Amino acid sequence: MIFYDGVNDAGAAAFSSGPPLPHLMFTEVKNRIEGSVSEKLDFLLKSDTFQVLRMATKPLRHKTTTVRQLEELHRSVDTALNNYEANLRFVKALSKAYGFKLYCFWQPSLYYGHKPLAPFEREKVNASNPQTDYWSPAIIAGYTEAKTRAARVGDFVFLGGLFDSVRDPLYLDMVHLDPLGNELLANKIAEYIRNHS
Repeated sequence: MIFYDGVNDAGAAAFSSGPPLPHLMFTEVKNRIEGSVSEKLDFLLKSDTFQVLRMATKPLRHKTTTVRQLEELHRSVDTALNNYEANLRFVKALSKAYGFKLYCFWQPSLYYGHKPLAPFEREKVNASNPQTDYWSPAIIAGYTEAKTRAARVGDFVFLGGLFDSVRDPLYLDMVHLDPLGNELLANKIAEYIRNHS
């Protein structure tokens, strides 16, 4: 069995203010269906028109990150990675009990790493500037922590830097890969499994 995770697990730190939820944006979707009028219309704040207005007024606003916000981000990342590792321990226990092999991989993402960017990828990265994208800081921090834990514990293989030397465009967006990206990734996973069977 292969587990392929990462972005959603790191991104959980951007949303984690309580116990884990059934899906990353469960509360937001639930509120849009069952909530107040303002909760049902919150999608307007994420519209392109609103984002253009935010960018236009950006020079008027000075956003700074406080020590308290950094501490909260660190706590959220720690909680998200602890939850991820607890899930891995549970599945490892199942693999031992039922006799199947388990391989766990942390996916690459444009949010993290040093891939030489194609123009389209550069555009996507610039659009998710940490000053305007609440995902970026959480995912970058989550990936940094995941890399440390993968090296220290070895419960999963960190592939966050897999494409750091690949110049070809590989991403469709910040997370999803194009056919070449999927092929390179599949080859790396297959190579790992062959070498660790």
